[in-house]
Amino acid sequence: MNTRDLAAAYQRLLASAQAITEDTRLDPDQRADMDWTLCHVALSDQILTHKAREVRSRQAGTTAELVVDNQPAMDPAALAAMSASTTHQDRIAAVRQHAAGLISVLDQTSDQAAQAPLTLRFHDKTGQHVGDTDMTWAHLIDLRTRQHIPAHATRLASYLPVRPD
Repeated sequence: MNTRDLAAAYQRLLASAQAITEDTRLDPDQRADMDWTLCHVALSDQILTHKAREVRSRQAGTTAELVVDNQPAMDPAALAAMSASTTHQDRIAAVRQHAAGLISVLDQTSDQAAQAPLTLRFHDKTGQHVGDTDMTWAHLIDLRTRQHIPAHATRLASYLPVRPD
C-alpha cells in the first residue's frame, strides 16, 4: 500500500501536538481534548497495526470475517488511565511510535490484500457501540488518511495561539 499521504497526515498531527507545550494556554476542555486525542490515536493505531498484520497474512480466498473494533480506543477508562500515566511528550511519542509501526506494516501490504472486506465496529466517546459498516481495508486506511487523522490535526492546531502577522 502507498502510505505517503498517511505519513504526511501523521506529520501534520504530530506537528500540531508538538507546537502545544505545557506552557500553552489552553482551557481545561481543550487540554482534556488534546490528551484524549493523542491517547485515542495511539490506541487506535495499535488496533489497526494488529489488524494490518492479519490482513497482510491472510490467504487469498479467505472467508473468515475481519472485524475492526475501535472500542479499546474509545474506552473512557483506558483513555483516562493512559492520560493519567503519561506526559504530553509521552503521548506524542506513543503516537509517533504506533503510527510508524502501522505505516511499516501497511508498506508491506499488497494492494490485492488491501481489498480484503471488513466490518468496522464504531463506538462513541462513552464507549457505547453505535454501529457497524462494511468496507475494504484500503477504504478504511483511506478514511484514516484523508479524514480521521487530518480532522484531529486541524482541531489540535486550532488550539494554538494566533500569531500576529
